[in-house]
Amino acid sequence: MPRTDAVPTYTMRQLAAFVAVAEWGTITAAADAMHMSHSALSSAITDLEKALAVKLLVRQRARGVKLTPTGHAVLERAKMLLHHASELESDARSEAGDIVGP
Repeated sequence: MPRTDAVPTYTMRQLAAFVAVAEWGTITAAADAMHMSHSALSSAITDLEKALAVKLLVRQRARGVKLTPTGHAVLERAKMLLHHASELESDARSEAGDIVGP
């Protein structure tokens, strides 16, 4: 049964983990950069792959990771989504002004 809501099944943290791994080239280096454990970062990537139902990375023992063709395509979109999410947060904070409360 297809989903009727527009809420994705992945998280921004999972996207950020994927982008970090793609940019750093290894899960270990990305985990260090994100101040996460290796296992937590690896789980985030696995969960993202499950949510999207695609293979994004090929994990090469002792040689880092290699992006799949789908991984390359998703990487650009993930970077764009993370950029827009960051802008949204920044815009919301600047609009908040001095008004406080519910």
